[in-house]
Amino acid sequence: HYKPLTVRQQLWANVQTGAFCLGTDGAQAWQLCAGPLKSLDQLFAQATCMQHILIEKVKVWASVSKGCFPVQQRLRKKEQDTHTGCAGANGAFAGHEDMEKSHFVRFSEIQDEDQALIKWCKVKSIMRSVEKVVRSYSQDVSRLLDLCRQAIVFDSAADICACIKAVREDSDALVVRVTNKLDPAFDAVSYGGYRDVAVN
Repeated sequence: HYKPLTVRQQLWANVQTGAFCLGTDGAQAWQLCAGPLKSLDQLFAQATCMQHILIEKVKVWASVSKGCFPVQQRLRKKEQDTHTGCAGANGAFAGHEDMEKSHFVRFSEIQDEDQALIKWCKVKSIMRSVEKVVRSYSQDVSRLLDLCRQAIVFDSAADICACIKAVREDSDALVVRVTNKLDPAFDAVSYGGYRDVAVN
């Protein structure tokens, strides 16, 4: 008896086999590759298409987990910016009039007309991607997992957990790996003390 695969199962099968789905007049046609993607051009094409979709998704995840994003703020005079809005925001001195800077604000507090001021992460540059593939991945393009990426800033570990829960429960998302650099056992020395939680 054949039982249809769920969307998550189909996505995971794609990750494991390198399969991808093509839509043809409403029908789904599955084409299998020999394995994981090996073409940097194809990865960049996919990342470019996914960028806008991912942005809309992180908006949803941030809205239910008190997530913050960096927002551009044009300063009209020299002053110390004391508005933070979220932990990790900077209050650096503006040394020049009309200098653009950013501070972190909870997405739930950002008005629709101000969303254009959010500083979204861009698709990883070609130069950096090639460098990473050559230096870290032995020229295996399929191991490059962060061409299309976004970052959300939180006030607490509880908010991070709430966001990860939202991602895991999203029927459009498939969590393959979580790297928790906030774990006390994680050696952050090699990262210059930098810590975060990365979700692939």
